[in-house]
Amino acid sequence: MSLPRQTTDEQRRLLKLATRRAVKLGGGQEAVAAITRVTPQTINDYTNSQNQRHNDTFVPLDVLMDLILDAADEAGRVSPILEEICRQSGGSFVPLPKAQRTSAPWHQELSCAVKEGGEAAAKICSALADDGQVSAEEIRDGELLRELQEAIDAYAVIFSHCKHVLEGGE
Repeated sequence: MSLPRQTTDEQRRLLKLATRRAVKLGGGQEAVAAITRVTPQTINDYTNSQNQRHNDTFVPLDVLMDLILDAADEAGRVSPILEEICRQSGGSFVPLPKAQRTSAPWHQELSCAVKEGGEAAAKICSALADDGQVSAEEIRDGELLRELQEAIDAYAVIFSHCKHVLEGGE
């Protein structure tokens, strides 16, 4: 017994259009085929939303990863396909900041992250204290975006340090 598909025709059409944008970003069918395991014609099939024969022809995961990584490397941006998948899943792709591995010891990196995270949390708590809400004015006055960015950046350094260790460093 076959169950109904979870995606709609419109969602699948939007995925095809996002694939078309990713291929264009990657330099066209020939260029994208050169960095994947598939042919230019197959790339074309993945983007074809006009011919019913290709309605169920979509990018396989390994080719999708090639497109995602190529977009990040070449254009420094998120692949349109990844953005569309995240949007349809009820979210948004938020890339981690590019943190450079520091020579600081673990405890200093952690201390910085806890300090920055604590400062951001304290400002948010202060804004919540009066009415349980955080207004645009409180965000601006408390410089919440800057505080949160500093906390994210500090944790990104630890993230980078962990990746370095996993890759055989230290």
